[in-house]
Amino acid sequence: RLNDLAKVIDLSIPSDSSMRRRIRLIGCEAIQRVFNIRQEQVRTIAKDVAGDQGLQVSIDGQYCTPGFNASNCKVTVIDCETRFALAGVAVHKKEEEIDNKSIRMESVGALRALEELIDDGFTIRTRVNDQNATVNKKLREHPKTAAIVGKHDWWHVIKPLRKDW
Repeated sequence: RLNDLAKVIDLSIPSDSSMRRRIRLIGCEAIQRVFNIRQEQVRTIAKDVAGDQGLQVSIDGQYCTPGFNASNCKVTVIDCETRFALAGVAVHKKEEEIDNKSIRMESVGALRALEELIDDGFTIRTRVNDQNATVNKKLREHPKTAAIVGKHDWWHVIKPLRKDW
């Protein structure tokens, strides 16, 4: 380890917490800047490919743990044509709108992600997602997303079917 080496050769170096703080201050800003540039490029390509027809997007939430006790959820929106991730929203069950009920996280995240894209000038004609009733209801009832046609993906459609042979 670097700290052990520094002690042996009597070299003064910043502490671990000081280094982490500096990395967070410098590194996070640099990473965010690169991310913003790439996100703008990806979104421009997706808009150009979609043209006047509008996008078809796939939406899904990934939870930190399976079951009904998850505390975090990341919702991703992917363009079905380019296969680019266009938006990602992280939500926590302690947020006011979610009210400590993990079942609400995916619907809140999906709405936020689609609103972000719509506010960025995207026209979304179709959304494909799993059969999560709370997501479908929230997106159908919200004025910004109500006109988007909702469809179910095949994996989630055939998942509950039983094999009887």
